[in-house]
Amino acid sequence: YRSFNIVLFDASLPLERYKTAPLGYLREGLTSLKDADAIVISRADQVPEEKIESLLDMLSNYNRRDIPIAKFKYIPSGAFDCFDKKVLKMDQLKDRNIIVLSAIASPDSFYHLLEGYGANIVEKVVFPDHYLFTQEDLNNVLIKSAKHDATVITSEKDMVKIRRVVQDERILYVNISVSFMSGEDQLLSSVKKVLNLDND
Repeated sequence: YRSFNIVLFDASLPLERYKTAPLGYLREGLTSLKDADAIVISRADQVPEEKIESLLDMLSNYNRRDIPIAKFKYIPSGAFDCFDKKVLKMDQLKDRNIIVLSAIASPDSFYHLLEGYGANIVEKVVFPDHYLFTQEDLNNVLIKSAKHDATVITSEKDMVKIRRVVQDERILYVNISVSFMSGEDQLLSSVKKVLNLDND
């Protein structure tokens, strides 16, 4: 039983990709939005406001009118090793050779983030979303990093799976926090009501 359903949409995805697999990224059809208690839109800072309005207009045909809608952006705090020790500040990526290792649905936005801080991406090692890394995969990436004199950087999501295979300080991940652009108060208020915390 779920007492509160939050549905997350990625603003950077093309609207035509909001279809169920294999045509798009959705696990359920948009008609399931009738059960949504909140809609949250990620990467809202990376697209024009008109695109977000088009997305919301499309969703309005399915969701209830009274639910909170929040928008947020991702804020990177630095590059950390597998032991969660901060190794680099984001501005230290400038002009640094980077090999990006990823197994996420939208790696392009990750590349864009790193390049935005001046990183020199010398190679992109891409695996399918939800891929389970092997020891051989990671060894091959580390060999590439030595060849290019490059730092291996992955996503926080991927590091969770990498840690299960190997704990190597040469593989770093970017720690990401969330910063709401709108709708945070309404979302938190709704969650607190479900948790009976609305008087706190």
